[in-house]
Amino acid sequence: MARGMESFGVTGDEPGWVRTEKLWFNFTVDRVHWASFAGKNFTDRQRIKRKASRWAQRYQAMPRAERVAVLAAMMAVEAEQH
Repeated sequence: MARGMESFGVTGDEPGWVRTEKLWFNFTVDRVHWASFAGKNFTDRQRIKRKASRWAQRYQAMPRAERVAVLAAMMAVEAEQH
């Protein structure tokens, strides 16, 4: 196994046999890498999508200097957590 690689296995049974599927990945599992997969179910994903859309509209309406300051603060939060 390559350094930094992790895996996730799922066992499923079909009529007459059992199979295990394994997914290999090189990223931290506790982070969301694609916004479309954020949330635990459809309703939660829809809520997050709508919230992100509202935030994007507000962000776009800000003056450029304010947008840069807000973006820098959000990036600092992400950097602190990792």
